[in-house]
Amino acid sequence: MSEERKLSPSSQTEQRMPERKFRVGTDIRLSGGGSFKLKIKRDDGEVEEVVVKNLITNLGLDILVRNLTSINPVSLTHLVVSDATTTPSPNETVMPGTNKWAVAATPTRPSPAVVTWSGAFSKGAIVGTIGSIGLCSDSAGNNLFARVRIDPPKQVGANDTVELEYSLQLTRAQ
Repeated sequence: MSEERKLSPSSQTEQRMPERKFRVGTDIRLSGGGSFKLKIKRDDGEVEEVVVKNLITNLGLDILVRNLTSINPVSLTHLVVSDATTTPSPNETVMPGTNKWAVAATPTRPSPAVVTWSGAFSKGAIVGTIGSIGLCSDSAGNNLFARVRIDPPKQVGANDTVELEYSLQLTRAQ
């Protein structure tokens, strides 16, 4: 026969389990980055190609987070070239330069964790100096995601065509 025992509220004691702490890693460490490819096809058949790793701006990092969470996302739709020869700064938000040319950029995903934007200017669309290339949200160079300085700057003539590509790749850091 079992005996049931009632405890008065004052005589009840609470048994506590020992507190255990578990470390949960929430840091996401990524490596990788982006690079711009500039290809100039000269009228005489010469092809000049330059590939340069870029700076992702602070705004660019914010755009990554905004697009990931769908909170105020920003569409990156234009590759912009300019005559700016200044060193890129993390604090830039707009493509610098006196003369700017923009082309609508088509994004593709050639493989997981890689996205590439590409665009081309027809013959004579750019006549002048290409000192910088950037990925932006519009043809005016706003919401500058990433920028690179072309050193030395490249001269483009009325009979030249220009192709651009920006590739962003992210991998898990070890």
